[in-house]
Amino acid sequence: KAAGYGRCTLSTIQEVLAYTRRLEPVVDHNVFTYTSMIDAMSKAVLARKANLTDVNIAWQIMLDDGVYPNCRTYSALLTVYANFAVSERQPTMKLAMQAWEKVETDRSLFPATGTYNALVNCMAKNAAVGAVSIPEARAVMQSALENDVSWNEQTLVSYFELLQRVAVRRPSAGFDPEIARQALEEGWWLIDKAESG
Repeated sequence: KAAGYGRCTLSTIQEVLAYTRRLEPVVDHNVFTYTSMIDAMSKAVLARKANLTDVNIAWQIMLDDGVYPNCRTYSALLTVYANFAVSERQPTMKLAMQAWEKVETDRSLFPATGTYNALVNCMAKNAAVGAVSIPEARAVMQSALENDVSWNEQTLVSYFELLQRVAVRRPSAGFDPEIARQALEEGWWLIDKAESG
């Protein structure tokens, strides 16, 4: 049910785990199992069938099972935070940066392009609720380059989405021509960096 084919709720995860623990031989739940489940929960969050508390419980079940997240698991978690920001119009950057700090400080993890893409996507979604600034976003993009992680199309698309959302805030925040100018300049910086490799 929860193998990444669609969304799943916390109760579905608990049912699947309970069922597989009764099988003979017992099914080994590993990082791939839990990453698929967290990824499926990210889809449930977007559909408002799961919330951050549910995801935290699933994450704790994983840790209690002796399974430690890898970069792909953290990418799924960052996708949860991105989808929550979109579906609930609530900022999740503080949670995302706490997760990112764990990725950066855990010497067994080596974030690659996909992990950075998940963070930039999360930042883009949070920019819609005013939770991200251009300097914060640039620092992440620079960090990727400093760690010899290349950008790909998804990185660039997410970053341009972030710039668009920063430039054109919600109508209640009002249009700020200076912020729009900064976003345009940042777009040109991004193009120059991408072209220079």
